[in-house]
Amino acid sequence: MTNYTAHFLDDNNVDRLDGTLSVTGAAAAAATDFALLNQLTSALTVTSGTLPQLAAAWVSGTAKVNPVSRQIVIPLAISGDATNNAATCAVAISPDDSTYTTVATVSLAAAVNNTGAITVLSSVTLPAGWYIKLTLSHTTVTQSYYY
Repeated sequence: MTNYTAHFLDDNNVDRLDGTLSVTGAAAAAATDFALLNQLTSALTVTSGTLPQLAAAWVSGTAKVNPVSRQIVIPLAISGDATNNAATCAVAISPDDSTYTTVATVSLAAAVNNTGAITVLSSVTLPAGWYIKLTLSHTTVTQSYYY
């Protein structure tokens, strides 16, 4: 038997304790696969103040690991270098810091990048324990925060 403390948000968005849920048998084994609410959202963990920063500045091709034990969202401010070159930022994620999957490539055409320093905002959701790697070409990414 597996016991879970049940929480819910009331009409005023107040977290309320609603007893204990007991699960037995095959359902108990399956229930361990479900994530707890505080592992999927910052709503119950970041309640005030400035957002935390990811460690160090971004270096092209160098991975960063999710620093907390819950899923996070990382807003990436990607800026072109204002040259007449295509500007790209390939975003790849990995659960094991070995096998990466490119989930997006943010880009500016050469003619657009030539008009000045243009910044594009892109957000990435990163599961707990996963890694993120940016490959930059004619772009920079400012120090990033997460929530």
